[in-house]
Amino acid sequence: MSHPNNVVEMRPEDRTDAGRKAPPERRRRSFGKIAKLRSGRFQASYTIDGVRHVAPVTFPTRTDAGAWLAMTQGQRIEHRWKPAPPPEPLTVTLRAFAEAWLENNHDLAPRTRSEYRKLLDRLLVTFGEVRLVELSGDIVADWWDALDPDKPSAREHLYGLLHAVVASAADPDESRRVLRRAGVDIGLVPMGYAVLPTNPVRRPEKKARRGRPAAQRRARVMRPATGEELELIRARLPERYRVMLDVAAWMALRFGELTELRRHDLDLERGIMRVERAVTWTTASTPTVGPPKSDAGVRTLFIPATLLPRLREHLDKFAGPGEDALVFPNTQGQHMHHGSLYKVFRPARKAAGRPDLRWHDLRHTGATNAAPYATTRELMTFMGHSTMSAALIYQHAVEDRMAGLSAAMNTQIPRLPSEQD
Repeated sequence: MSHPNNVVEMRPEDRTDAGRKAPPERRRRSFGKIAKLRSGRFQASYTIDGVRHVAPVTFPTRTDAGAWLAMTQGQRIEHRWKPAPPPEPLTVTLRAFAEAWLENNHDLAPRTRSEYRKLLDRLLVTFGEVRLVELSGDIVADWWDALDPDKPSAREHLYGLLHAVVASAADPDESRRVLRRAGVDIGLVPMGYAVLPTNPVRRPEKKARRGRPAAQRRARVMRPATGEELELIRARLPERYRVMLDVAAWMALRFGELTELRRHDLDLERGIMRVERAVTWTTASTPTVGPPKSDAGVRTLFIPATLLPRLREHLDKFAGPGEDALVFPNTQGQHMHHGSLYKVFRPARKAAGRPDLRWHDLRHTGATNAAPYATTRELMTFMGHSTMSAALIYQHAVEDRMAGLSAAMNTQIPRLPSEQD
């Protein structure tokens, strides 16, 4: 069969079932490796005689990185290749790098920055004068073993921050940014060079722990407060704290959201509460007002009818005048601090037989009580959660309770003659 001169018949193997040309197969690279960095640029490297060589620059595209590898491979074939001299190791200490790392993180919330500052001060006692290039897994392991095992949360927080700081030193682009802020002359540092080839802050048990189900990872199992326990706690609290307990337990507000509520956030005629701000404490004496924990934290809630008269009475007795007055102030009319609250909450919860109950557990109590009546999306809005995973925790807790209820009811069902032993 003849064809016009400008038509080329495709071979059958070049066609897909739909008659279109099949996409080319992706071939495995025979020489070198290309990795995409967090910055979006590409790093090229190759291994010769067990030694890994990294390109002196990073590349804007994968194609550019591949071209550099092809050029290097050509040099080897023509016996023109010579390994680049390794850069002089930097003498920057972990103290200098970590301080610049913290300063370079511009998006940290004030409370988070304050917590990182405290953790970093503790880390620098051990690692402050250690040169980053001398940091090894053995040094980290010895430090980890010396930490108090009875304080697992504190250990994890210290470990997490050290891992994050050193991970930046092992990333070529990130380490250059931090080094520049630390005052290091990066003109002498080749592109693509990281202070450390890998992150030595690694624990074998860390990976194993991460692989366990979330329910097993949680060391502390939170037990919601029952209605009877809440009433016992409420009766033992001074009067000015009682409605605050009600709102925390039945509307699931965070402590920072509660203590930043103002009169103009309440519309008691319509039964509405607007949550638009929260207060955090960057130091023990410095409250900082800002947005809630996430964008989803800004929300409008309907107040249970039972709480409306309680809130009116509370405002008359304990809130200051004016629309900007705090709803739950301390005795001086200022933001309430956790420490002040726990002076009265601790003996009240003990009297109710719940010395384990944290104030934040009241938020979990409210979420668990709301879960049977809400969809996942509704529960996310109620709690101010931006992801479904957090809301599902409470729905799973309700499922567990329902399973227990079913088992209890099963014991009460009369057995038919054929079902009896």
